[in-house]
Order: sequence, then structure tokens, then C-alpha cells
Amino acid sequence: MFSLKKIALITAAAALLGSGPVLAQPDLPTQLTEARQEGSIWTAFALNKHLSPFKIDVGVEQGTATLKGKVENEVDRELAERIALDTKGIEKADNQLEVDPAVATEPGTRTNMAQRFEDATLVATVKSKLLWSSVTEALNIEVDSKDGVITLKGRAQSPEAKELAGSLASNTDGVVSVNNLISLSAADSIA
Repeated sequence: MFSLKKIALITAAAALLGSGPVLAQPDLPTQLTEARQEGSIWTAFALNKHLSPFKIDVGVEQGTATLKGKVENEVDRELAERIALDTKGIEKADNQLEVDPAVATEPGTRTNMAQRFEDATLVATVKSKLLWSSVTEALNIEVDSKDGVITLKGRAQSPEAKELAGSLASNTDGVVSVNNLISLSAADSIA
């Protein structure tokens, strides 16, 4: 007959041998943490105006972030590594990014999440300036932004109000240029 010790030993050995492949796989909390870290790094790249034009693949395993893709210069390569290392839980970066000056993009051609956020911020900033000005606060001015180019539409009571609206927009940080399409309304200026 088998003694209790032998049965326990055989059971433990079988459990260890059978769980080998399972132990090699990270557990669910680890997978979720690594996915969150990948997402955090990718989001930081997407929101960074220096890195957002480039396609950078991110992988995280056991506290190491692996970066693959191409960037324009060594500064961008180092920036990507620094951002990855600044992510909570990342202890090491395997920076496999290649430097290729040919991947540079022309200014104003960024049509990505970072540019959309920047445009939305510009619209909000310009609208705020127009509302805070006693000359333009009563005007119904539509503000739009595309790649940092602000377009103003609506009606103004005077040429001065139209000019001030354009000036407020053009003096906003991040604005490349202003299309001032505000029309003058004779009826408004008489009233």
C-alpha cells in the first residue's frame, strides 16, 4: 500500500508537471497590467507632437517595454524611450526604433489624434477670447480649426469688430493662420 507521503508526493509531482504550460503564461492581472502599460505608452506617443507622426509599435512583457518602428532622428528615439521608462511599472526599455530622416512629415499634414486634440483646444481658446472681449461677446461667430488654421464665420456690426475677432484668433498660441470670413451686416450696424 501507498503511504500518505507517497500519495501526496505523486499528487504534487503530477500537479507541477501538468501546470508547467499554465505557469509559463502570465496570469490575467499581469496581462491586464501589461495591456494598460502598452496603452499608456501608445497614448503618450499619440499625444506627443514630436512622436505622433510616426508609427511606433509598443509591446510590454515583465516590466520591459519594447519599441519598434522608425523615427526621424536620435532625439525622437531617445524621447520615445524616456516616455516608455516614465510609465508606471516599466523598468527597462528595449528601444529597437530605427532613425530614418526620410520618415519626416511635412508641417500641417498631421491628421491624427494629437492634431485633432490641438485643433479642439484652439477652437475652445479662440471662442473663450471672443466671449471675453466686450466688442465681440455679442457676436454669433462660428470658430473652426484644421491643422492650426482657424476659420471664423458669422456677422459683425462693424469692420472693427471683424478685425478684432481676427486679431484675437491670430494672437492665440498654436494658430498658424486665420481665415476671417466674418461678414459685415448693414442692418446690425444701423441698429
